[in-house]
Amino acid sequence: MEQRIIDDDGGFAAGERTGGAAPAMTGDALQLPPQELAARVSRLPTERFLEVYRLYEKLGRQTDVMPEMSVLRDRLVRLRPRRAPTFTRLLCMPFEDFIVRETGGTSAPISRRQCRTLGRLVTRLMGPTEVATVQRQLAAIDPVAGDDHALVDVGGRIWSRAAALLRSTRFRRRRGRSTGADSLRESLALIIRCLESGRIMVTLGSGLPRGPLQDLDRRGKALLSRTIRSVPEDGLSRLRLPMMLLMGRLESPARAVSILQDSELAISPATRRALLHMTADMLTADMAQCRIALENYLGRHERAPLPELMARIEPAVRKARDGTGAGVGHEAMTALLAVSAAAIRERVLKSIPGRLKNTLALLTAPYVDDAAGDPDRVRAGQQRRIEDMMAMEHALRAVVAAGHDADMLGIQSEVRAAVAQASAALEQACQGLVSSAAISSGPATADPRGCMMILVHLIEIVAGSDRADRIRIDCETVLERAGQHAA
Repeated sequence: MEQRIIDDDGGFAAGERTGGAAPAMTGDALQLPPQELAARVSRLPTERFLEVYRLYEKLGRQTDVMPEMSVLRDRLVRLRPRRAPTFTRLLCMPFEDFIVRETGGTSAPISRRQCRTLGRLVTRLMGPTEVATVQRQLAAIDPVAGDDHALVDVGGRIWSRAAALLRSTRFRRRRGRSTGADSLRESLALIIRCLESGRIMVTLGSGLPRGPLQDLDRRGKALLSRTIRSVPEDGLSRLRLPMMLLMGRLESPARAVSILQDSELAISPATRRALLHMTADMLTADMAQCRIALENYLGRHERAPLPELMARIEPAVRKARDGTGAGVGHEAMTALLAVSAAAIRERVLKSIPGRLKNTLALLTAPYVDDAAGDPDRVRAGQQRRIEDMMAMEHALRAVVAAGHDADMLGIQSEVRAAVAQASAALEQACQGLVSSAAISSGPATADPRGCMMILVHLIEIVAGSDRADRIRIDCETVLERAGQHAA
């Protein structure tokens, strides 16, 4: 087959793209800044919101409405309305499940920017006559009616044609200039494989619920059975991408193993064994990629906020837990758990003593009247105090969260020690603060009751609401008696 040479940006030289200057948008509603537009559309009923979306989609054929469409996209992702089929949208249907806003994920490595670059590139490779024919066929399809069979009929020819063209294309890197196709090249192999299996990918993807799914119902299992049987047993490697699609729809990707083991899945024993082996390999590879992503994140963010850190660690631990009994490689699982445990030890547990010391020093410090001080310094001090209290709360919540998986991570004793240390120090500080306020002729702190309530709140995080309530009642009793005595 002839090999084509295309520039990195899809071959469009300056001034070569079709269309002249974009006409100005008219109407007050279309001239809103993105923030105001977002506020307005968030209050719209679903039907009115979809009308606004379709208006912008129609305008997009004449002008650049990407900023406005990005504002609408968050709600569009949740609603997933039927969208007017365009050439680029049709082209991307086989790998729709692998598209994210930005690259960097382990299971969804194709960005929207890459999709736009791909659309321009394939348009260039096919030529205007062939693309115009496809566009006429798409214009005859009613997006609201949802005729998936018509889309698959049109798309089946385009996907295989685009895959062949992309395989025969050699990209020429432009010296000293980064272009959209630089990143496209990284995902090109996956895109081509999805296009080559376009009919299977789109049929399975459109037939399964969006998820996240805990399991497949009978209809979903029947669809999966038909998809599997449509591939000859000597070509089961073609099912790797459909299985990736299925795993991406499941709440836990490891659930795919039990689905394949289900007797309702009408497939041969040999096929079942092959797919179980393939799925275990994919879960193992995904776990290894998850470990690498976590290590990279930890290396780039040495002082990451603890809520953000735990939001990275907890899904990783959950992935390892779900992989237990699913045939996942023990080495990959152990390595992922080791990285997670080390991060919790170094960044959460070891920080508790220092954070406790700073917090208790601020809350129990003698009261100093700074009303006559510099207002800026007063505000700065108050802000530091608030930030310190929030950091302490985040640290305690991180310790409690780590306790949920402590057995699996092998850090049970360290978590128990951190919880006991924090609980004892906070209770002692709370009782000491109240006692000091009760026997002092003046307040030991500016607001002993307010500081006491902050400490009680922190105690509740690590020791539970029952223990915190008992501490609160005891402290309030002491303060009340001290007030009566002073009166």
